[in-house]
Amino acid sequence: ALDQFIDIVGFYSCRQLRGMTQQQIEAAAAPIADMNLDTNILQLSNNFMHSTWTWGWMYGESAQTDHISVLEQLTYMRGLNANARIGEHLSIMPVVQQQTTQFSFDGSEADTQIISLTNQFLVQDSWNGSLMFNTAQIENTSLSTPQDSTTDTVSLQFTWNWILAKNNHPGFDVILSGSWQKLQDSITPVNDKETYQVFLSLAMKLPLSSAQ
Repeated sequence: ALDQFIDIVGFYSCRQLRGMTQQQIEAAAAPIADMNLDTNILQLSNNFMHSTWTWGWMYGESAQTDHISVLEQLTYMRGLNANARIGEHLSIMPVVQQQTTQFSFDGSEADTQIISLTNQFLVQDSWNGSLMFNTAQIENTSLSTPQDSTTDTVSLQFTWNWILAKNNHPGFDVILSGSWQKLQDSITPVNDKETYQVFLSLAMKLPLSSAQ
């Protein structure tokens, strides 16, 4: 039944199917059963673990065919990721992803590239934080909806374990977080924008057990 649902409902991804009951799957497939869509999905991935670092790769293909409109859509996905621990206080996690979709109805192509780097660090036992950089580039050669934009994002968070939770007393963390984002649209420059935000918050943590 699950394979039949995927063949009929080409626009639903495997991630969206997780956690759905058989009744929910059949109910979602019923309204568009006459669309006659076929979707074939192939995905390969592997992860390699070492003493202080890991890395992995993934490759996927998705072919969607509409037999009524005689349209075809091909999507290719590629990705690399790693996680390396440097000493006892620093970890870095780079990720590179690319997705390319080809449309048969106008010969256009949509391409998305994402590069991100996350750093997690421990300054002292009571201080820790993270810093993330992400850049995403989207290009679409469609004549009706062309797109060429780049979005850069930087976010950070510092956490100070001000008071530790113990016995019947709660603990408190002081958290400083912020982000900056810049969008550059090469086709429609009026869409360019730059935003940033900063937050200072106080978080309360309850002890795991009061019987100490």
